[in-house]
Amino acid sequence: MPTVSVIIPTHNRPYLILRAIKSVLNQTFQDFEIIVVDDGTKERAENAVLSLHDDRIVYIKHEINRGAPAARNTGLAHARGKYIALLDDDDECFPRRLELQVEALDKYPEVGLVFSSFELCEKNRIVDKLMTEPITPGSPKEELLRQNFIFNTTIMIRKSCLEGEQFFDENFPKNQEWDLVLCLMERTKFLVIPEKLVRAYVLSDGEHLGSISNMPNIIRANDMLVTKHATLYAKYKKSLAFRYFSNGLLKRDYGDFSSARRDLFKAWRLDPFSWLYAKNFMATLLGKKIFMLVSDLEEYGPSKIINDIRNFSKQWYRMNKNNTLFKLVAGITRKVRNNNYFQNYLERSQAVFQVKLLVSKMYDEELFKLSEQVFGSTGHYDVLVLYVLTRIKKPTIVLETGVASGRSSHVILEALATNGTGGLYSIDLPKYFDGTAPHQVDSNEHGGHKEYEGFISSQKTPGWLVPQVLRSRWHLLLGDSKILLPDTLDKFGDIDMFFHDSDHSYDMMTFEYNIAWPKILPGGFLLSDDIKWNNAFNDFIENNHPSFHETVGGFGVALK
Repeated sequence: MPTVSVIIPTHNRPYLILRAIKSVLNQTFQDFEIIVVDDGTKERAENAVLSLHDDRIVYIKHEINRGAPAARNTGLAHARGKYIALLDDDDECFPRRLELQVEALDKYPEVGLVFSSFELCEKNRIVDKLMTEPITPGSPKEELLRQNFIFNTTIMIRKSCLEGEQFFDENFPKNQEWDLVLCLMERTKFLVIPEKLVRAYVLSDGEHLGSISNMPNIIRANDMLVTKHATLYAKYKKSLAFRYFSNGLLKRDYGDFSSARRDLFKAWRLDPFSWLYAKNFMATLLGKKIFMLVSDLEEYGPSKIINDIRNFSKQWYRMNKNNTLFKLVAGITRKVRNNNYFQNYLERSQAVFQVKLLVSKMYDEELFKLSEQVFGSTGHYDVLVLYVLTRIKKPTIVLETGVASGRSSHVILEALATNGTGGLYSIDLPKYFDGTAPHQVDSNEHGGHKEYEGFISSQKTPGWLVPQVLRSRWHLLLGDSKILLPDTLDKFGDIDMFFHDSDHSYDMMTFEYNIAWPKILPGGFLLSDDIKWNNAFNDFIENNHPSFHETVGGFGVALK
């Protein structure tokens, strides 16, 4: 009897299946069977599979197309292993996947499901999807009810945790994997393996089941998920509110305003203090035509001007014009707009008012409040600047160096999530310390300041402050930025924002500024913490002449 049964459903893609199978055959752990379930009727994979001549491969075919969930259920019905590994026909395993996952399940008998980090290949670009929680056995219920961050093709399950011979609900048109995870969450504990164990490939829109063409099924599956797990969701009302909100936005964007209005109202009713839920519900009360008209006006500008005039007349003299953050954003806005005085005046005032609302929201909701002591983290003012500029800029790619506890990462990711777009790529060379607090040592830089010898407890991982729900937008790269930063910038070509908060020596700061600046798009930002430690930032400004720059305390901003 094999230890592991690897189930691979396939559908009219014999040209892909061989890569998936060979990645299993090349595993360091060899006690397995591979069950290929062919659900395609146009292009059978039989010849490709049997050409490998390996007795551990079992080929089964459906006579009619029944869908991937049914194919996986067929595979389970024939599985002999005590552990079940999932793999899609267009993905591949890294060599140690089975070894590490079997080792984890053997070590922790209370764990029924293990998953891992993975690589995502999309349009010739590779993105790391790093998972870090739960490192110790647990079930992150609230996060998983909010959104599914466990990628199905990285999963290995203890077979004894499955009920009967069916583990995927074939009634779901989409999200079958999420449904499975929620079912198992009530029965067993989960464990993540931080290493990347799978490479997943994103297909073209026409082939991918998450594409816009499959939106009706996605919406229906989201509704079914909430209904099926209603008892569980009732225990976590904020997660339920977020599900109603997310699906309401999908329905609205797909044109179903009646259903969208109901879902958005349910979200607001469950979380009545959420302005985000309230304003989106109220927007649907206008009706589809009015909503689309307002959206078009906002996109092209007239409503912005009307809003600016009204807000300007009511609030300008009430504002604390000495506030450094307001001054900073107003100055940035003045530089990035054209020289038309009237438009410039209005745009600048709007930006300042937007800052006021964002800062008020941060304080009212106590966003980014530290629940426990951290060392060497980004300061309170710096947090405000990072959040506000990310919200206003709405960047596609943000790159930062230096993570430590992850306070700055958390701030940026929260802003990106609220924007609804963009990703954060963080480079970190972790410095750990033992005990409850790190020792302080004298810096080699002039100025006589002290710095911590480490920033992360040896009991924690880099970026431990970042909530799991935000990690789908986060890509953590561990290593020396002298090596990783040039390679990462070359991969992207262009970025919108760069934030330096790694080694604050003059040489390292100068190196990072100079290599990042040419890659920043016009209108993008270079941001830096601890600029008072040396003259690196001032020298950079003098040599590169950004269109706008500002220094407040130890924080520097340069606008390209």
